[in-house]
Amino acid sequence: MGSDLAEARLAVQTATLLRKSGRHEMALDLLDDVVDRFRHDDVEAAAYTCAVAIHCDRGDPAMALAVGRPLWDRGPTAELGNALVRAYWERFEQTGLLDDRDDWLAFKDELDAAHENAS
Repeated sequence: MGSDLAEARLAVQTATLLRKSGRHEMALDLLDDVVDRFRHDDVEAAAYTCAVAIHCDRGDPAMALAVGRPLWDRGPTAELGNALVRAYWERFEQTGLLDDRDDWLAFKDELDAAHENAS
């Protein structure tokens, strides 16, 4: 299990590098493979966090929220929360809708509460 976990973490790190180099589709394919092959909460959280960031990078915060929010609801992590707050903000910037601003503010409160509970 230890070597599998190391392999999974290395794959997520590789996907992060692919994201930074703008190779989003390749990164998403790798992340899908990681989630399918490795059933570990930390690896899944890291993979989803990277996927949320990729969808934001691509200008699709709605997809980022669709990808990341279900995992957040199952078990929040600080990294995923930070990626989701970006997605909520970028969705509001795209739409200008007050409902989307309210969603961003509500999630910020939820993120603060999760940080307090983790302390």
